[in-house]
Amino acid sequence: MTGTQLATFTTLVVTAVLMIVLLIIAGPRLARMLFRHRFDTIRDDCMDAILGGQLPPDAPTVQEFMQLVDDAISECSQLTLARLLSLHLALAQSGVDLDGDTSLPGIAELEPDQRQLLEGLDLRAQAAFISYLTWGSPLGWALVPFLQIASRLPDKKVLAREAMQNTPMGRRPTTLQHLTGH
Repeated sequence: MTGTQLATFTTLVVTAVLMIVLLIIAGPRLARMLFRHRFDTIRDDCMDAILGGQLPPDAPTVQEFMQLVDDAISECSQLTLARLLSLHLALAQSGVDLDGDTSLPGIAELEPDQRQLLEGLDLRAQAAFISYLTWGSPLGWALVPFLQIASRLPDKKVLAREAMQNTPMGRRPTTLQHLTGH
């Protein structure tokens, strides 16, 4: 190997290592910045709705939502996929019901238009949170292909429920019937 070839090879190796390190460090930081921006926007939209009279400022649900958004912004560096998976496993092993109602507590007390507005803000917050967990760590990047495959698989509960249904002629075939061809 000549000196020029060695220099070229060394440059390529150093560049590849720097790119990988930059991706591992800059990727999560970029995801965190985007997460903060999205939550700042959600908090601003909620505050605009409060100041505009669309949401009651003294409603506990609205106050709790604002506190959750503020906490998520200030503690986003602590929110990692690995930590949340560990928390989920610990709660499941301790017997906590993780399949319960996930709606905001007390949201039923709001007027329908207020409820719709706050639920919209909550959905935006959930989407930002999921995006951050997915792209904010190398573990999330590694899991993306598996999650995409899993999201395309039919739900076992739905298949079991549909298999137990009586489907008289003329009714639309169920998912199980589509899959099995019967």
